[in-house]
Amino acid sequence: MSKANTNELIEIWEDFATEFGGERPFRNAEDILNTIDAIDLGHVPWETFSLEYPGELPESNPPTWMTKEYRVWFRDPCKIIHAILANKDFDGEINYSPHQIFIDGKRKFSNFMSGNWAWRQAVGGLRKFS
Repeated sequence: MSKANTNELIEIWEDFATEFGGERPFRNAEDILNTIDAIDLGHVPWETFSLEYPGELPESNPPTWMTKEYRVWFRDPCKIIHAILANKDFDGEINYSPHQIFIDGKRKFSNFMSGNWAWRQAVGGLRKFS
């Protein structure tokens, strides 16, 4: 999301928060980025890759997004999860077992360990709660 769009979202957030007696949690996009960078993730490094539209371009006047290269920045989600699970602040606070929750026959997602990815990592899954 661009900084301009992030700043616009923060303004909307501020209008909403003000209406209900609260305040916005961030001043602007730069404040959000600084907050993200300050999060201790066990020194999980930022990684990056580039991507661009791989399809055929229209013969005349292709849209700008089709001709630009974009950089994507990320931290490896698996390394982040390892860092979170190693954090002593969460000791005794996390259900480490992948699980599926069904209420009235409908699947309910309540946290990371009730999600599809965690479930698929377990061989055949561990248990279901009804």
